[in-house]
Amino acid sequence: MRPSRLLPLLLLGAIATARLAHADAVVGTGSPASCTEAALDAALLGGGKITFNCGPADATIGLTAPKTISTTVAMDGEGRIILSGQNAVLPFTVATL
Repeated sequence: MRPSRLLPLLLLGAIATARLAHADAVVGTGSPASCTEAALDAALLGGGKITFNCGPADATIGLTAPKTISTTVAMDGEGRIILSGQNAVLPFTVATL
C-alpha cells in the first residue's frame, strides 16, 4: 500500500482506539433503575471520566443533595442523562482544586 493511503488508515485507527477508551467509572448496568443517586455518588468518589449505562432511552437521576466535585471529573451522558435537583437542591458544588 502506498504511504499516502496508509496515513489516513492509521489516523482512523487512532481515532477509533481513542473512542474505545474505557471510562474510569460507569453509572448503571443497562437499565434506568440501575442509574441511581447512590451509583452516581460512588462514581464521583474516584473522579476521572464518568459515563452512564442507563439503557437506550433518556434517563433522569434525581438528586436529594448537592454533589461536591473535589477532583477532576468529566461526565458523558451522551445527551440522554438528566441530573435533576428536583427544584430543591443545586446539583453540584465545586471545591477549589
